[in-house]
Amino acid sequence: MRIYNRGKFLFMTGGVTWSSHTIRALLVDSSYAFDPDDNFVSDISGELTDGSYARVTLTNKGATEDDTGDQAILTADPVDFGALNNETPAGMVFFREVTTDADSPLLSFYDDDFVYAANGGGYTVNGEGAGDDEWIFGVDCLPESP
Repeated sequence: MRIYNRGKFLFMTGGVTWSSHTIRALLVDSSYAFDPDDNFVSDISGELTDGSYARVTLTNKGATEDDTGDQAILTADPVDFGALNNETPAGMVFFREVTTDADSPLLSFYDDDFVYAANGGGYTVNGEGAGDDEWIFGVDCLPESP
């Protein structure tokens, strides 16, 4: 998981509240290259165009602090994109939906474990933590080793 600079800024300044704002997910193909300087959904290229594909709103969001692991864990149900027929995703982007792609800021990008080809069946993305619903933030904010 990688956090966009815009996402870091918004979490630090209160511009995004995980539990109350509308957080959505979109899928990208292998042509998308993560750029931490991308700010808004309109900056994203390579979003899937399959007729069966649609963006998904995250549900049952929550947050916990993990002092042992030095991280914050944001939770949400696994992201179910339904049936994907013709395209295989290479990554997923979380963003805060505002009104348009031009004002909806990017939060984070996930590209680990996107190894399953779309086959017309359900396509669900599970979290990266111990539970299927955990999306770990703060991994890149750990203190440096002495």
